[in-house]
Amino acid sequence: MSNFKDDDYVKEFICRTQMNYFMIQKLAGHNKNKEISCLKKIMFANEFEYQKCYEITQLINSFLGLLVFPKEKYFNFLSRKNNDFTHTSTLKKLTNKTYDENYENTYKENNCERNVIRHLRNAVCHRRLTIYPLTHNKSTEIQKIKFEDVSTQKGYEGEFSLIINIDDLEKIVLELNRCFLCPHLGKTDQCGQCGAKF
Repeated sequence: MSNFKDDDYVKEFICRTQMNYFMIQKLAGHNKNKEISCLKKIMFANEFEYQKCYEITQLINSFLGLLVFPKEKYFNFLSRKNNDFTHTSTLKKLTNKTYDENYENTYKENNCERNVIRHLRNAVCHRRLTIYPLTHNKSTEIQKIKFEDVSTQKGYEGEFSLIINIDDLEKIVLELNRCFLCPHLGKTDQCGQCGAKF
């Protein structure tokens, strides 16, 4: 998927999300031609790129849903132990300070999957995202996203920053799916308690 037109990408993101929804509705047999035609006019008027579907937008929306919706109930399955990323090996790789210069965390807390996911959630909920590359033209593909979380609350001051490329973002989405669907899975491909295979 090509990059957004400019840094204030929210309106374009909304259009892309809505277009994806209409295309899913069409696949389900609903006639959405009128709505698609109207949305295309809005997109062209704003000089937004038009495609029939936006796979990276859908990946971001899936990530948003996994960070925000299951948080209260399912985040308890995520490890709180220092350097424990049992369910999310991709995050472990990305948050290993000796491995990756794209990660920074000055919060006084354990480096564990639960805390990293919380910071990613905060970044998404407070729109602290930067889409890379920063050049905006139709031939430039979205390559990575920077997530930032900042707190100035006394006693909880800190800054979090993590740049995730699109391929790793997809892996994280799939790892979170596995964790939330079958938290007993751990590092294997089959759950020891329920027998589910992934």
